[in-house]
Amino acid sequence: MENKLLLEAFGSGQITDQQMDNVMETLANGLLLYDEGSSITADDFLSRLEFRPAGAQLAAAKEFFALAVQLCRRFRDEQSYETLQDCLSLQLDLWRADLLDLKDWLAWLEQAVDGQMALPDYDFPALLQQPHLPDGFMIQDFHDLLLGMLEAQPGQPWAVQQRNQLYERLGVGRQ
Repeated sequence: MENKLLLEAFGSGQITDQQMDNVMETLANGLLLYDEGSSITADDFLSRLEFRPAGAQLAAAKEFFALAVQLCRRFRDEQSYETLQDCLSLQLDLWRADLLDLKDWLAWLEQAVDGQMALPDYDFPALLQQPHLPDGFMIQDFHDLLLGMLEAQPGQPWAVQQRNQLYERLGVGRQ
């Protein structure tokens, strides 16, 4: 399965930068409206867009959100669904920062749907050697911690290694 319509519509200018941002934000934030991924539909995503897609835009959005629904179905148990939400939110931030290419993000989504890759899984208390982390400490918190460490001490080997591994697990630089 390839999600080419979205790339084509964006690349040809049929979907503007602002509209693409809205599509990707709708993916990342739409999952928060559901407790798990067994009931969300493509129409649920489409209805949350700030613009009304038509023609090529609509076809691209439908194809993309159909992929999103498959992703939600694959990771519909509570823990996986929370991790998926966290990953998508961080991926949106990375995409907005021009660290995650749209093509790579779509490839990551497709591989996740097809079972070719798993969501990042961390034992944060063991990894960080801190048995008492705040409740709900997740991947995005870990990313923020790594960035803080790198801001305080640029090039810190452990933080660079962990950041790079996290980025790889989220599709950054995947081709």
